[in-house]
Amino acid sequence: YHSNLGDPDTDDDSVSDGIEVDPLQLKADGRKLTSPTYSRSPLVQRSMVLSGAAFDVPIASSNSTDRFDLDAFTIEAWVNTTSSNETGQLVWRVLDNGRTNFCLRLNENRPVIEFQTGAGYVYFAGGLQALPSNTWTHLAGIWAPTNQTLQLYVNGLAFAAQMCPGLPAKGTGITRLGGGVNGYLDEVRVWNGARTGFEMSAWYNRHIFDKFT
Repeated sequence: YHSNLGDPDTDDDSVSDGIEVDPLQLKADGRKLTSPTYSRSPLVQRSMVLSGAAFDVPIASSNSTDRFDLDAFTIEAWVNTTSSNETGQLVWRVLDNGRTNFCLRLNENRPVIEFQTGAGYVYFAGGLQALPSNTWTHLAGIWAPTNQTLQLYVNGLAFAAQMCPGLPAKGTGITRLGGGVNGYLDEVRVWNGARTGFEMSAWYNRHIFDKFT
């Protein structure tokens, strides 16, 4: 199976080649035999577990420009909550002065995208309908400063929009994943621009292999 004796897990799926071809050992997805050369066989849960804590996203180095200090943005994530009343943050960036540059969050399972201005005023879109628990749902929050529109998409479809005359606060800060929510988070994407409705519906459920500019 093209195995390196020093690394018996050829497909790097955390299941050794020997176990994958051993029919006496039941795999994580319930099968007896799986492929030692295909990383999705067996299918292993790789999403981020949310248990109420927030996790900081490191920048490239202490001397680099904060790549998440954005004028326009699209924040995407797949979320799966373990209960029907989860409240907290999913993907967010808080500045050193306490202002929120962007925040994709839940309020009792109702999705919201919001930002805070330099003066402290909060603009948001969403919060109308709760997401089902124990179900994967794609969320996207988009801020388009050219038309001053804050939008929320759910599973690739426009869900809510709000005109916002103010601009998001900017400056040094910390980007975080999770905070108060219990469940799972996966496929987080942060774009330095406003994606179009067509792009959201066409790409929300597809893998991205190449870099976009």
